Amino acid sequence: MFIAILEKILTTLTGISDFKTVDIWQGDVKELLDTVQKFPSAHVLFSGGDFDPARAMGSSSFPQDLTWTVIVITENRRDRSSGARDTLKLLATVINPAVPTDPAVTPGLTRLNTGYGLLWPATVQFLACENGKTAYGFKFSVKYNH
Repeated sequence: MFIAILEKILTTLTGISDFKTVDIWQGDVKELLDTVQKFPSAHVLFSGGDFDPARAMGSSSFPQDLTWTVIVITENRRDRSSGARDTLKLLATVINPAVPTDPAVTPGLTRLNTGYGLLWPATVQFLACENGKTAYGFKFSVKYNH
């Protein structure tokens, strides 16, 4: 289940042509910023899950709500204003609908059918800025269908 969801997310992010690097990640943001890679990049990590409360019958051993983090890193080699605009455009693309109604829109992760439930954005936040590299983190949730 975890690998299947991960692969769906990675495949969708790979379809966003602005990303030069898309991969799974385990570690902290500082380490990721220092990693040699092509920018902009997207890195996916499993953040955790909440389990159903215990029941006498019909209890599931699978998480009810799975959380995934997508870290987007951009590198600005121009002025800060244009770099910030480019970053915001890329962040907006990540949360585009997975099946957009307009064919000109690049598919993103919102409502991505993982086979185990739909992926929904929960939060986005600024994580770090260092040496011209800026990192933002999205939290996405999959409500597990069991």
